[in-house]
Amino acid sequence: MPGAGESRLRPLAPPLAEEVRRAAREASEAARNERALRLAERAPAASVADARDGVHPHTGPSLAAAAPPRPDAAGRSPAVAPPAVAWAVSTRNLRTRFESEQMLAALRDVAYRGGHGNELKLEVLPSGDDWRAVGWPFATRADAERLRAAMAARGLKAEVVQF
Repeated sequence: MPGAGESRLRPLAPPLAEEVRRAAREASEAARNERALRLAERAPAASVADARDGVHPHTGPSLAAAAPPRPDAAGRSPAVAPPAVAWAVSTRNLRTRFESEQMLAALRDVAYRGGHGNELKLEVLPSGDDWRAVGWPFATRADAERLRAAMAARGLKAEVVQF
């Protein structure tokens, strides 16, 4: 019989070997670096003064002004720090997954019409015993608010959530 604080439950998955963990970390870093480069390529060209300062007048700090990360001696790319704050647009709690999937279809339609569909992750997530349709990540609250306002124009209630 286990004592206080002990449990008889065994882990569901075996512990990962250090090699597997390292490979997963490297794959994650490579994916983040690739996404950062794609975003840098899509960023609008800044004026000469803005490029010198690294700030775009409409979007803030310019991604194009940042130098891409250089691989180390072993050929691995350094980790890119994720943004400190991200935003999501979420529907209210819905009782069934089916209802949430219907809201997800509407959210997806509004996101694609607004030009955000390719860059967002749109999915149905459990929320306790209920479900929510969620679109994320947005770099700024203003971007998330635009999608929420577009949904409100269709009569669909949604909220902006920071995570």
